Amino acid sequence: MKYIIIISILFKTITSFACDCKSKTVKEEYNNSSLIIKGTVVKIELKYHVLSKLEIDSLERITESKIFNDTINFYEYTFHVESSIKSNNEYETIIVRSGAKKSNCDIHFKENTTYLLYASNGSNYEEYLYPKSSSFPAFYSSICTRTTENWKQEMKMLKKIKKVSL
Repeated sequence: MKYIIIISILFKTITSFACDCKSKTVKEEYNNSSLIIKGTVVKIELKYHVLSKLEIDSLERITESKIFNDTINFYEYTFHVESSIKSNNEYETIIVRSGAKKSNCDIHFKENTTYLLYASNGSNYEEYLYPKSSSFPAFYSSICTRTTENWKQEMKMLKKIKKVSL
């Protein structure tokens, strides 16, 4: 009986840390993304950024919580752009950054794998988390986007809302 009570208490006190995403239609994701490309991951790097005092103060104001670590670890995924579906510029190579928030919403890519990538330019929050300079334009994505390895199927759905070429 004692074990049943302990197990019951454990189940009631465990907090779920799953990413809370609202499923979006292709049209909604198309409208919400600043960049949509078909691209292949050619390089993955684990990087870090040491926050300045100003960046820490700004992040604390944005998040309304205390920042205790001045070093942010994150991944930079270098994508070779095979085709551009939505973009303000024509890119051959882009960077997608992820992982600095240490959340279950962070997206992780596999090297030499092709994706249909939905990404954004980032927010004020991301501007402070990641360093300013980059070899290529930097974008941000999460598992809450429609980014997928099943790019052929996603392209078919995109074609229904917009004339898209492979």
